Amino acid sequence: MENGNKRVYFGQIKKDSVKQVEQNNIPISQDEDNEEDGVQFLPFSKHVQKSHELHKKSLDDYERKKRAKQVIVPTNDNLVKLKLRELGEPIILFGEKPEDRRNRLRELLIDKNILDGTPIALKKEEPEESEEEKENFLTQGTKELEEARIKIALYSLKKSQKRLQENKRQRDKELEIKKQNDELFKSHGGVIVGRVEQMMVDRTKTDFELARDKTRKELKDYYASTSQVGDDRPLSMAVFSPNSQLIAISSWGGQSKLWNIKGEHLQTFTGHTQRASSIAFHPQSTLSISENSVNIATTSADSTCKLWSLSSETPLASLEGHLDVVNRCAFHPNGRYLMTSSNDKSWRMWDLESQNTCILDQEGHSGAVMGIAVQEDGSLLSTGSQDGLVRVWDLRSGRPILYFEGHSKQVISVDWSPNCYHIASSSEDNTTIIWDIRKKEKAYQILAHSSIVSCVKYQKSNNSSTSIGYLATSSFDGKIKCWEPYTWKPITTLEGHSSKVTSVDIANDNSKIVSTSFDKTWKIWSNEN
Repeated sequence: MENGNKRVYFGQIKKDSVKQVEQNNIPISQDEDNEEDGVQFLPFSKHVQKSHELHKKSLDDYERKKRAKQVIVPTNDNLVKLKLRELGEPIILFGEKPEDRRNRLRELLIDKNILDGTPIALKKEEPEESEEEKENFLTQGTKELEEARIKIALYSLKKSQKRLQENKRQRDKELEIKKQNDELFKSHGGVIVGRVEQMMVDRTKTDFELARDKTRKELKDYYASTSQVGDDRPLSMAVFSPNSQLIAISSWGGQSKLWNIKGEHLQTFTGHTQRASSIAFHPQSTLSISENSVNIATTSADSTCKLWSLSSETPLASLEGHLDVVNRCAFHPNGRYLMTSSNDKSWRMWDLESQNTCILDQEGHSGAVMGIAVQEDGSLLSTGSQDGLVRVWDLRSGRPILYFEGHSKQVISVDWSPNCYHIASSSEDNTTIIWDIRKKEKAYQILAHSSIVSCVKYQKSNNSSTSIGYLATSSFDGKIKCWEPYTWKPITTLEGHSSKVTSVDIANDNSKIVSTSFDKTWKIWSNEN
């Protein structure tokens, strides 16, 4: 090189390219040895290399996710095993669960760029279907199911009409208040700091704002006003009665117990042979129905759901049909139908006025169905599963209308907001997600706790002057937290349990919260003043 200077290149450049660059810019010696000595190659800096690697990894992850959406993976475990055998892969790994095996097949299909994971042997056996047959994959329902859907549709129409009328009334009132506040703003001379501060004091608040301020103040003063040992085993769930005067708890000991809010034990329900996983009150219990009729439902690891009256310690009926642990139960708002979710990857609907028969056995999740909740209007149902999905089902037609994917681990609990378009779900990934069924997307994700979020529960009350629909969450970190609706800011944290908190519930009179824990106690949180 002239003047003895070396030309430095960063990265790997082919020798022919280097020669071409040298010839086009600076004359170089024809001596091969001089050329080799005159050119120096240096690697990229560590920062640049890392940046390139991250960029490549991001592109690979994007392409992988894109392919994952196109891949069809069988939901039947036997078909998953058959496809793994076709691919020459082990069909079962040590300690592998069916959902893990399905995820492993999905990854293999993505790696091999196979879009359809249906076993080839199965494709050969199935005859060609017409386009019309492919579109209408429906199963003939029973007459009882048809009648149930008609009843649910009629009920939900009345409830939704009433709710929308109330929403319209509230909206008109808020618009009138907004108009008054706008006039007040003009009378204070516009945007001047001192005047705006005075205007914020003088402005009229809406019913929601008044109820929100009152709720914030009350919740911050909540403490454990009642605490009782519920059983000699961990407690799985506690719920308030519709009149807010009774509390029912379920226990890992298989028993369920009835208490009053003063902490006095009233009754013990015995009948399950394994741990009781959940408990629920009939929506008209302690209000309009007899104590001798079905008032309470409990689920258990013995694969049954039992129905109880308030006047007897033995069950009125036992609902059998699930093939595995029954995780949760939820009454339909009309009180006639009961929904149950199970580890057998299905949820069922039972008619309590027709010999307690199962009128619907619904599959759709690839993992155990954990949480289940019915919308207050009664038209929709949501389920959460170990497959990480939240699904929404139309009870009037039987169709799955939506599914939401966002949790990185299993969904444990779900609940509907009183506005009937928000769903809250809690997960083993320590978060709570709010889903909007109108926009069909995630509305907000709350980094709620430092451990598993075991339960979510909305405040539900017909009294709009005291109810804002706040959200309560319980966690294995031993805490209960309350969150403000729409902004999802934390209102308060309730601490007092010495172990994992398994459930939380809010009384209909908006005056107290109940929780259960692995420490074998249940607690009422309230501000008695």
